[in-house]
Amino acid sequence: MKRTFVVIALFVLGACSFDRPSPEKSFYAFETVVTEQSLPTTPRRLLAVPRASVAPPFGARALQYRIAANRYEPSYYHNWADDPGALIAAAARVMVAGDGAFAVLAPNADASGAAVLDLYVSALYVDVTVAPTVVLGLQATVRDETSQVLLTREFQRSERSATAEAGDAVAALNTVLEGILDELAAELSRVER
Repeated sequence: MKRTFVVIALFVLGACSFDRPSPEKSFYAFETVVTEQSLPTTPRRLLAVPRASVAPPFGARALQYRIAANRYEPSYYHNWADDPGALIAAAARVMVAGDGAFAVLAPNADASGAAVLDLYVSALYVDVTVAPTVVLGLQATVRDETSQVLLTREFQRSERSATAEAGDAVAALNTVLEGILDELAAELSRVER
């Protein structure tokens, strides 16, 4: 009886594992575009943009899907190419540098004497409870070199995604992030020294 069970179990396991190839993981990042017209002649001051802090569970590399009220499910096969906090900070550096109000420091540069843009991601997910919608929440705080707060702003935006597929969702998230960072760059250009 034991031999028959083992043979049947091996046959079933073999049939399941050889029928179809396992899906490959996909990795995504944010893309930011800065037009040449927005580049200034001389930046006004230095700005450091450290890695963004991200609220759980949105800081995980797996894309998060909201499947019910207060219930999120990570996608095993669809992931961010890097830590989401690092990706959002990198996108912010590009957009802010493109605006030209600040000379943005490289991630590991000495930030003494520079203003600091702290970012906190409060939401980063694809809501599939009704229709596929991406949601991004971002809080931005700018402090001068003495840690005095120059600007604090919260952004919360959502946009419909063509589908719940990861590629469409990331494209919609990219659009939302660009809109937020455009608005943030405009606000930063009005910050006085």
